[in-house]
Amino acid sequence: MSFCCRLSLLNLALICILLQVGGCSNKENESNRKLELHPIEERIPYLDYRHFIVDTTKSSFDLSRNKMIKKIKGILNNPSSYATQKIPIKTNSYGDLVLEGLDENRLILLDTENQELFEYNFRQDSLYHIAEFGRGPGGLSNANDLTIKDDMVYIAMSSDRISTFYCESTPCFFKKETKLNKQIIYSLAKTDSSFVVLGGTPTNQTSGSNLKSTGDKNEPSLHVYNDRKKVFSFGKRYKTNNHWMLKRPFTEGIIKYSNQYGLYILSYSRLPYIYIFNDELELVRSYKFKNFILGKQKYWPKEGRLRIVLSNHSIMKDITLLTKDLALLKVETKRDSEVISSVFAWDRQLDFYLIGLNETKAKYLGSRHFNKKETYGSLIVTKQGVIRSTGGRLKWFNF
Repeated sequence: MSFCCRLSLLNLALICILLQVGGCSNKENESNRKLELHPIEERIPYLDYRHFIVDTTKSSFDLSRNKMIKKIKGILNNPSSYATQKIPIKTNSYGDLVLEGLDENRLILLDTENQELFEYNFRQDSLYHIAEFGRGPGGLSNANDLTIKDDMVYIAMSSDRISTFYCESTPCFFKKETKLNKQIIYSLAKTDSSFVVLGGTPTNQTSGSNLKSTGDKNEPSLHVYNDRKKVFSFGKRYKTNNHWMLKRPFTEGIIKYSNQYGLYILSYSRLPYIYIFNDELELVRSYKFKNFILGKQKYWPKEGRLRIVLSNHSIMKDITLLTKDLALLKVETKRDSEVISSVFAWDRQLDFYLIGLNETKAKYLGSRHFNKKETYGSLIVTKQGVIRSTGGRLKWFNF
């Protein structure tokens, strides 16, 4: 091929590139016209409910005499002034640890990234490896949440299984497995007699023209089971219009249950609300968090293409039932993303709020900041104390 021909082809290619960059591509313009930004406000559940607005400057109750709350605030503001105990486990799983206190001396740790379950005894300073990855009875596969009721630890696996571990003595041991029929589990709670599951039915995850879920677009978000049998379902969720790509980002979240008052506490990860239902399944109070940054995700419905959030955004990270009257909410806000060593890194802030369960009241407790280099930094609050993760190493602040 002659030099002139090569030059002409190069010029043609350059013109094509400039036309596309300049927005002259008909295909790109057509795609942009069909772009949706989610969440769309009118699709958010319970939007018209009278929400109690929570921000960082106002408090609706005084807890200055509560020793546990004072210590949590102190740890947030000045953790170096408090004695700690090292937990002899190292993890590279920032954000993938689920922890809950079994009693004043024992802690249960679920590593959802590595699919391992541990029990740590503070008094004995002993760590026990209870379960690891496996598809048979007692094994962990897609384990993503845990809940504790009396002497039982229940591990939820998103693939419709719940494993029960008996913990009357140290260490806990596997007891049985419960399989729910075609039930995806995002989060799990336990009442005296039932499982409460935040989740949905499996979706037909295909591409091209068949982009919609096989389930009902108005499917409730919460499902109550007596053993393997579904008893009832309730709770509105974000309207995905049956597009399966939108289902998980906007319908996964956290469910807790207060046995003292018979209350269901629900939050969706990417929405700034906490909803509380009574045993009659009525929405009795709702909190909206003013400082929550609602991250918008780009979605092309024709192609079924969803782009992850790279702008600043917040996530409802955890809910801890501290007392019979109070829950603690942890909100993570990510800002100023940057690619470091081929991985997205963020400046992260954890904000902690107290909310009333039986009364509508709230209080901002404080925050903890982690820079882009502190990838594995976190604070996790349980009823027994606070766990701080630094560089994958865990330290315990006992109440």
